[in-house]
Amino acid sequence: MKIMLSPRFKNDGKPIYKLNEIQLQAKADVELKIEKGQYEFEEVNCAACKSNEYELLAEKDRYGLTYYTVICKNCGLFYVSPRMTGKVYAEFYNSEYRKLYVGENMASEKFFADQVFRGKRIFQFLNANYKIKNKKLDVLEVSCGAGGILSIFK
Repeated sequence: MKIMLSPRFKNDGKPIYKLNEIQLQAKADVELKIEKGQYEFEEVNCAACKSNEYELLAEKDRYGLTYYTVICKNCGLFYVSPRMTGKVYAEFYNSEYRKLYVGENMASEKFFADQVFRGKRIFQFLNANYKIKNKKLDVLEVSCGAGGILSIFK
C-alpha cells in the first residue's frame, strides 16, 4: 500500500507562511494550551459513512500546528481526527482564531468588505444559474469568518 503522507506534510512545527507577531503569539498560546492539556482532542469517525478506517494525509496545518488531516478509506471524505472537542473549538474561535488566521486582534473593515464583495459574486453566480433572487433560502456557510459573505443572503 502506498503511504499517502508526503514529507512536506509531516509535522515539523514550521508554518508554511511567514507569520506576523500576532500570529506567532497566537500559535504559541495554542501550543501551550495543548501541552498543558487545556485543549482536549477526540477521535472521530467519518461524518459521511461512519467508518473509522482512514489514511493520514497531513500532520500539520499551514501555521505549523499539529493537525491530522485524514481521508476515509470507505468513501473518500477528508476530515480531521483527532480534532478539538466542541468546547475547545468554542474557546479557540473566541480566543485565538482571529489572531492566528487573520493576523489581527479583530476583523478589520477591509476583511469584512472583502467578504461582502465575495458574497455578492457568489450571489450573482447563483442567481444567474439558479434564479434565487426573491426566494426564501436556507444558507449554510462553514467557517464563515466575519460573516460578510452571509450578509448578502439576508
